[in-house]
Amino acid sequence: VGGITLKLLLYKMLVIPLSGNKMISGENLLKNAKLTRWSAYVNEKERPQAAIDGDLSTKWCDIAGLPSFLEFDLGKAEKLTGWKVVNAGKENGSFITSQCFLMGRNSADEDWQTVDYFDGNRSNVVLRTITSDKAYRYLRMVVTRGTQAASSKDVRIYEVEVYR
Repeated sequence: VGGITLKLLLYKMLVIPLSGNKMISGENLLKNAKLTRWSAYVNEKERPQAAIDGDLSTKWCDIAGLPSFLEFDLGKAEKLTGWKVVNAGKENGSFITSQCFLMGRNSADEDWQTVDYFDGNRSNVVLRTITSDKAYRYLRMVVTRGTQAASSKDVRIYEVEVYR
């Protein structure tokens, strides 16, 4: 039982060391967010909810074509401090997401704004710090290059987390 409690505490409050003294820390907002829309998924074992279930043995897989996306409602506007994407590099190094955007807005009639993005990524785990003071209620993760091969249309994400 102690291990389960510890796992839940670690999932709620995550501190990840980066190069040097940089850290990403905070509560994972997607743990309690509502997943509202997604581009597609392959099957029930690779559904979009797997990208935010806290289980690194499950994944979201979309092979319908790019861009692929997941949309979330945080319930209220939140200031973001960082985000994390765990790719499928453990399956195959070419399955690492190369280009991805985190976007935000506060109402359905607003345009999406780019909060942060990465391009040319080769790391299986991507950790990004967000320095903007703007708060967002709705988030959209958009994958525009889901693998290392520019010609591939597949996306495989084991986990995505966004921190406050």
